[in-house]
Amino acid sequence: MRKDAVYRMRVPRKTLAAIKRVAAANGEDASAWGRAIIETELRRDLAAIQLRDQLRAAGPGSLTEDEAVDIVHEARRATRAR
Repeated sequence: MRKDAVYRMRVPRKTLAAIKRVAAANGEDASAWGRAIIETELRRDLAAIQLRDQLRAAGPGSLTEDEAVDIVHEARRATRAR
């Protein structure tokens, strides 16, 4: 992933309105909430890409069951909401 890349996400209007409404009710900045959502989505996408690359590099039959389970657990940790 390039550090200087620009990512654009289209958030449904209803979702955006809900984010703004909740942020305003909490006295917080809606843009901070938006950035957090985008960061979470990018983290999930990156984890999925890394998992796919690891599985492709492993080749058929080269992973033990324990190694496969470890990769799955790693992917779950990476995509878990914080």
